[in-house]
Amino acid sequence: MRIYIESTTPSYVVARPARDLLQAARQQLTCDWWDLKREQHELFTSHVVLDEIAVGDAAMARQRLKLMRHIPLLELTAAANELGREILRSGLLPATADGDAAHIALATVHQLNILLT
Repeated sequence: MRIYIESTTPSYVVARPARDLLQAARQQLTCDWWDLKREQHELFTSHVVLDEIAVGDAAMARQRLKLMRHIPLLELTAAANELGREILRSGLLPATADGDAAHIALATVHQLNILLT
């Protein structure tokens, strides 16, 4: 499978354990997938993701970026930009969700099988 790794995945993998049980379970599932399943797939990400995971606590941001350093980057093409704008115009996502629209557009334009979030 060709999988787009969105910013939530590296955020969960390097996060400090959550106190909330549901959040902790999500973190554990994400870490388990990362450790046990990711090598069975062809992974991709984008500069949009790298920009998102570079913010926040500097030490955590470095860990997130290090985790993603070998994942190939998808090109943000004119077609992806246009699809992202169309997604926002459609009202399917809030007008402020331009990052999410970009993730969907990139995964779609580059014909990936899964957008992992």
